[in-house]
Amino acid sequence: MASPRRIDVHFHLIPPFYREAVYAAGTGPAIGNYPDWTPQLALDLMDAHGIEVALTSLAQPGVGFGSAASAQALARRCNDYAAELIARWPTRFGAFGTVPMWSRKGALEEIAYSLDVLKLDGVSLFASYGENFLGDPRFDPLLAMLNERGAVVFVHPGLHPSSKGLALPWPAFMMEYLFDTTRAAVNLIFSGAIERFPRVHFILPHAGGLAPYFAWRPSARSITSPCRSGSCSGPTIRSPIRASSPR
Repeated sequence: MASPRRIDVHFHLIPPFYREAVYAAGTGPAIGNYPDWTPQLALDLMDAHGIEVALTSLAQPGVGFGSAASAQALARRCNDYAAELIARWPTRFGAFGTVPMWSRKGALEEIAYSLDVLKLDGVSLFASYGENFLGDPRFDPLLAMLNERGAVVFVHPGLHPSSKGLALPWPAFMMEYLFDTTRAAVNLIFSGAIERFPRVHFILPHAGGLAPYFAWRPSARSITSPCRSGSCSGPTIRSPIRASSPR
């Protein structure tokens, strides 16, 4: 049977220097340890599952651990590593750039480097940073730059602080990641971000969190709009957000 020639947009790369930096900082992936990862192992996995092209993004926890300087340097090294994979296997790999979020200046610099210099396929952002979800005005300068370039943004969930105090013993990725994605999607819509930045195309992994299952709720503007008095209306629901297949 012919290969289905899939394009996998949710494919994490784990460079050895990144694994070492994460472990040295006393952190790690969402659960357990990182699996063995090399370009050849990635290609073997792709071939076994009919994946023609993998668009890589950095695994958890990103580069937010450590200092601002170390995050900036690690993001640059990871982006260069991803670009090297593309140069060596141009028909098999693409990449979403890693963005360090310690400072606006640093984030904008790495977005420009990823898209304008390395010519990567887009960037990867987390659904939330600290207490704030994508769609918050503090992220507008980043979205403005991405909008200028008509960029693709791969939105990966993390563990929001509100999830950490729950009296549940289960690993966060089982449920909380889906909620993080969903809250970011709703905030992008109702903050008006997708109207202000219409050329940004968002990809939501894990089949879009819960968004596909309760899409009628955000569309009920008379219920969900912050302006319940009827003096103003909610945002127009459009479709720049794409949900990727479950993983």
